[in-house]
Amino acid sequence: MQCILLSHVFIRDNEQEKLQAVEFALRHWREHNPEAYIIVTGHGLRPNIDNFCNHMVWNKDIIEKEIHKGHPYLVSKGLEIAEAKGFSNVLKSRCDTIHTKKNILKSIIAEAIGKSVLNQKTVVLR
Repeated sequence: MQCILLSHVFIRDNEQEKLQAVEFALRHWREHNPEAYIIVTGHGLRPNIDNFCNHMVWNKDIIEKEIHKGHPYLVSKGLEIAEAKGFSNVLKSRCDTIHTKKNILKSIIAEAIGKSVLNQKTVVLR
């Protein structure tokens, strides 16, 4: 099974356009990745996306220190969930974006065979 982590979004009370963008994007992610385990992390106004993700970590208060820093706390929380579920590969993207490839993680893994892909949770064995 594929695991997708969608993060990097905060929504203030007056940002309805962000709310709509996240809700649209999550419908798209689920439609194009029907078998994926989707984890969503964010903060602020909570979008209505429960039917499109498997797990959500959404802080009702905006964590100001996360903004413009890559949302390390929330991304780490999402990666911890993925690790606890036994996933060895996780696609991380913004939760207000869409990708046009269906089952995108399978495609990325196939293209990455023999290449190194690193992120904040990568363990490199020497």
